[in-house]
Amino acid sequence: MDDPTIQRDPCCQSAWRAMQHAWNLHGNSAPFWDTYQHLLTQHCDAGLEPQACANHIARMAQRLGAVEEAMMV
Repeated sequence: MDDPTIQRDPCCQSAWRAMQHAWNLHGNSAPFWDTYQHLLTQHCDAGLEPQACANHIARMAQRLGAVEEAMMV
């Protein structure tokens, strides 16, 4: 992952690993998107800035090929 935020932020690194794992197991199916939703909730509950977290996780889904172009908030 060449995104500097993900490379330096341990929270993003763990989310990236979880997204990759879900993608490898499930591809673009409901369980992958369940992981996506879980990560959004988990990161917002941890007190992280919700908009930035949502955008990072959306970019991860795009990099994996789940969406052609991620929608940023």
